[in-house]
Amino acid sequence: MPGFRFSVPYNNDFSLLEKLVEIKELNGNRIEGIYLPFPQEYAGSGRVVSKIAKEDIIKLIKFCHENGIKTSLTINFTCQGMEEYKPEFVSKVIKLIKFFHKEHELDAVILANPLYIQKIKKEVPTIKVIASAFSDIDCVNRAVFFEKLGADVLTLNGLNRNLEVLKEIKELVNCELKLMVNEGCLYKCPFRSFHSNFTSHASREEKPPIDFCAESCVRLRKLYPFLIITSDWILPQWLGYYKDITKSFKIVGRTMPSNWIIKRTKNYLEERFEGNLLELVESAVPQFLQVYKAYVDVFHFDYEFFKKVTSCDKNCFKCKYCEELAKKVVRFA
Repeated sequence: MPGFRFSVPYNNDFSLLEKLVEIKELNGNRIEGIYLPFPQEYAGSGRVVSKIAKEDIIKLIKFCHENGIKTSLTINFTCQGMEEYKPEFVSKVIKLIKFFHKEHELDAVILANPLYIQKIKKEVPTIKVIASAFSDIDCVNRAVFFEKLGADVLTLNGLNRNLEVLKEIKELVNCELKLMVNEGCLYKCPFRSFHSNFTSHASREEKPPIDFCAESCVRLRKLYPFLIITSDWILPQWLGYYKDITKSFKIVGRTMPSNWIIKRTKNYLEERFEGNLLELVESAVPQFLQVYKAYVDVFHFDYEFFKKVTSCDKNCFKCKYCEELAKKVVRFA
């Protein structure tokens, strides 16, 4: 049996958890954990979601544990201005983590800032520390550094199609590796650091401003449709190709509706997806799909495609393989 383990997003809809419990084990794979938002009154994070209170998180942790599912808090901001480094701000965040962990058995925290990883691992040594995708661990050196700084789990970024680097990291670190399966961000996106800083602030706003980074991503995909193909997604039917690197995967989609999260979770648990690739991946892709009504059939992405894109030099604007393929497979209404 495959035995793949998945971290699944929570979107502040309690009924989602009840439905996830019903499918928590399928095809020999299982939902290992749910990642929850951090109360916005304390700190921001990497997604703009509806407000959640401390009392809600207590209820969520209890429900998940009663149903054999672990919980983690997402505190993966990349910028909170100078406040982020003030002792009173740091102390407030750590105090709340201690409360959730010691009083309510929170299993893990997801962090981006390496200074917070060091501090929290020292102050709360029994909690599992997960380095966020926003830590941008995209090479061997960064992976080793983050493990030495205290991370128990590394969420790797932009490496799903670089099997050689994944294997090197696997050999050099002892901590768990986690791969995001359905993030649709542009490969080596020029807006990435600015976008994560934006969402870190916008996630605490009552009325978040217009997300110009996401709008730019949407326009770039229309200008260069091959960027849809070069994103770092992993199809559910590809999971077996990664079994010697990790069995731990993350499904992204905290801003998506519950029915979408249920469908995508089932796809990955069952290791099967057919139809429009744009319905599987997240980031700015749902917005792109809504605006341009595009269709990209995953039928075209077979094992030969997988071998090609995991062995190339990633020089996408020089190599024309994905560009030529996109001309054939990306359709607009």
